[in-house]
Amino acid sequence: MEKIAARCRLGACRSVSDIAALPRLSLSLFSVFSLLFVTSILLSFVAPLVSTASDAADKAGEVRVVKATGYGTVTDSGVVDARNMAIADALRKAVEQAVGAVVSSETMVESYRVLKETVYTRSDGFVRTYEILNELQGKNTYTVTLSAVVETGAIMDDLDRTGVAYARAGRPRVLFMLSETPAGADSPVYWWAGGARGGQVETYSESALRAAFLESGFTVIDSALPSVSAGNNGGYGLAISDSGLSAIAAALNAELVIKGSAIVTLGPKTPGSPLELYMVEITATAVRADTAEVLALSTSRAMLKHVSPTVGPGLAIKQATDELSEKLISQITTRWAEPGTVILRLRGVANYAEAVDLKWLLKRRIGGVKAVYQKGFDDGVAYFELQSALSADSVAAEISRLLSLSYKVTGTTENTIDLIAVQDK
Repeated sequence: MEKIAARCRLGACRSVSDIAALPRLSLSLFSVFSLLFVTSILLSFVAPLVSTASDAADKAGEVRVVKATGYGTVTDSGVVDARNMAIADALRKAVEQAVGAVVSSETMVESYRVLKETVYTRSDGFVRTYEILNELQGKNTYTVTLSAVVETGAIMDDLDRTGVAYARAGRPRVLFMLSETPAGADSPVYWWAGGARGGQVETYSESALRAAFLESGFTVIDSALPSVSAGNNGGYGLAISDSGLSAIAAALNAELVIKGSAIVTLGPKTPGSPLELYMVEITATAVRADTAEVLALSTSRAMLKHVSPTVGPGLAIKQATDELSEKLISQITTRWAEPGTVILRLRGVANYAEAVDLKWLLKRRIGGVKAVYQKGFDDGVAYFELQSALSADSVAAEISRLLSLSYKVTGTTENTIDLIAVQDK
């Protein structure tokens, strides 16, 4: 072990197994047993107390920073009242967003009345502090945009008392699609060129990112599985289209795709030194598989000197991906829990007025839908974009429950809904 550590300190690790062995401690057998004995005695007394206290403290201290916009109507009572009304509206919306991060979408639908009575109506009680970012006085409306620190721990305590179950926002199923250009190579390698992996072995960058995401609790999809071939007949080019990306993701049931590139180049060499300088640049973008909405993007660079042309590039890429994965995971976990965009397609629409009717019904009948934007109407098909605290499945369930006489749900994905208008209403 000491010889391995010495070799690697001099930049001469001989294999991947040498690298993997580095974090291990080389203690004598007596030292190990002594340490375990003392630690076990201490933990038997301290652990129960620490566990109970820390769990309670962690829960009570949990907060979430949320940005929200509220509106107040300017009446005869004056602008001050309208401003206060706008602030109260923004705080209520901030709390609703925070609830969406700790309560499953199904529970939000099933327990909307309880949430409204116990949480939403006293939103200010869950806001620790807030900062007004912008305010605007119009002729009849006062608008306030603020950033609020919402105590999600207190919300969970209240939900416990009311019997409403809460759950952490789930983490998406992730598929990695990163091309990699080795040092000295003219072209990149990438697995989606054809077949299960296009004849290519897994790249260093994908392997390192896969390990980091697994460690953070994500479900990571192995693109070497045979099922990828079903969506990859004939192969795709390096610059894969959104439709091609969606086809591969659908074949593997992926919810999030991290696509990008890793480029390894050789830097200037010191005369007389056996060490090579490996320079790495990795760029990655995380997109929703079904809508191509960008949730995160980042670039990371690293440089490392090493004697081995086999081990050196892998170590340099590992150094770059450590930073990259931290940035991506932070952005993804924040955006995935936020109220998302749901794309809705309505077919069989007789005229434009019917499309407007659905927009009106979605805004007023479906709890959790924050805004509805009509994006187009063509040949009997209307397109809408919904800003919703609920998942597409939950919105579709509400449509089936409340609007089944007028509309039939024909399909859903994580972020899309397909409807058809019922003609004999």
